[in-house]
Amino acid sequence: MSLLTYTSYKKIIECIQHGVIITDLNGHITYSNSASQKIFGYNRKQLRGKNIRSLYGDEDVSAFKYVVLSCLRGESVRGKWHGLKSDGRKVWLDVRANILFNNSHKSGCVISLVEIEKHIKTENKLKRNEALAHTIFNASSDAIITFDESGTILKSNFRAEDLFGYRKEEIEGESFLLLLSFPFSDQIEEQLGKSVHPDVSTIAGESREYQGKSSDGKVFPIEFTVNEVEWEGTRFFTGIIRDLSARRNLERRILESGQEERRKIGIDLHDGLGQMLTGTRMLAENLAKKLKIRGAKCSDEVDEIAKMIQEADEFARKLARGLVQVDIEKKGLSVALQDLCKRTEKLTGIACVFYDCEDAEVYDHNLALHLYRIAQEAINNAIKHGKPDIIQVRLSNNKHHTALSVEDDGIGFSVENESADGSGIEIMKHRARVMGGVFEISRTDDGLTKIRCIVPNNMQHFN
Repeated sequence: MSLLTYTSYKKIIECIQHGVIITDLNGHITYSNSASQKIFGYNRKQLRGKNIRSLYGDEDVSAFKYVVLSCLRGESVRGKWHGLKSDGRKVWLDVRANILFNNSHKSGCVISLVEIEKHIKTENKLKRNEALAHTIFNASSDAIITFDESGTILKSNFRAEDLFGYRKEEIEGESFLLLLSFPFSDQIEEQLGKSVHPDVSTIAGESREYQGKSSDGKVFPIEFTVNEVEWEGTRFFTGIIRDLSARRNLERRILESGQEERRKIGIDLHDGLGQMLTGTRMLAENLAKKLKIRGAKCSDEVDEIAKMIQEADEFARKLARGLVQVDIEKKGLSVALQDLCKRTEKLTGIACVFYDCEDAEVYDHNLALHLYRIAQEAINNAIKHGKPDIIQVRLSNNKHHTALSVEDDGIGFSVENESADGSGIEIMKHRARVMGGVFEISRTDDGLTKIRCIVPNNMQHFN
């Protein structure tokens, strides 16, 4: 070997991060690189000529004899032993040894050493962190699932299994769409694309409200947040699912409390103020008649006051009817919507038609009242902004869902700028959310502006 080649090899060995020790056939050290000197705490001079067995703990001496003997037999050796530092401390080492040949003759052993104490500590730390992460994952009050790019669930925590009523083996390996109710499951599937390999990343970074569906078919409101994670070149996704049932119940009670106040005010207007105005009008009319008989010049003025009181009475009673909603309580939603359409047509001159598909009816009063208010607001918006010639209101239901739609042939508005139309749309959306439903605004292919609200009949929290 030339001097240049030998020097080059030494430089390479010195750059190796693992310890390298070369011994003769008797186990005496002839060479050690910087990494091995650092491991044992000796310098090069101190190590040179030292028997390799002195670098190992007493319990490992016999084992290391096996290393040297195996080397001499031309066998590769690998094992884990305790090394002994210069200060007497032990260090856990991964040891590999091979026979060294010089001109086809055995000249000694080449031993590589890797300090694995830090690796073991790191591994233990990783295991502890993994155990902690697993504990947090399963102790979370929110349901958590992980899924791949195709939407297949990889892992679920205890809360997810409890919330949706599935066992781990039933939920893992299935599409996360299994946990969503119609129409949200169809909407997301359409958003992801109908391809064999849908791209879940299109919904990553979003936090939206959907309807969850448990294994027994119950529907309940959820907030679903999807985040994308990349690990070692592989993408997967975490979905955090929060049950909104308690929040929706509270919002519903607040709305119902407001409705009850409206009803009380309506009754007071109708039975209290209305009767007082009626009595006052009758007194004013009688006074006007008496003044006319006597030829008093002010009789016309008193008669005008009576007419104004009558107008105020009629206005108060209209307000009362709008607040109380007697039709819904006594006759049902279908009749109330039909009366609403007739009253709209009479007051505005715009054709307003109600279609009751297959005798649809809603028997829950609060649900019916929310749907009525949505229809009322949608009709008002159509008249105010769309200037239509005809408005069509439809109510339909099946054993799973109730659907209300309001269509008009007006000029419509930009869906992207729908917030510019004021708070009416936001109120309709809020009512739909409280019912656990979905609210949609769209422009149909035949140029109609369509507002649709779909509400599940088996909404778990709306009972």
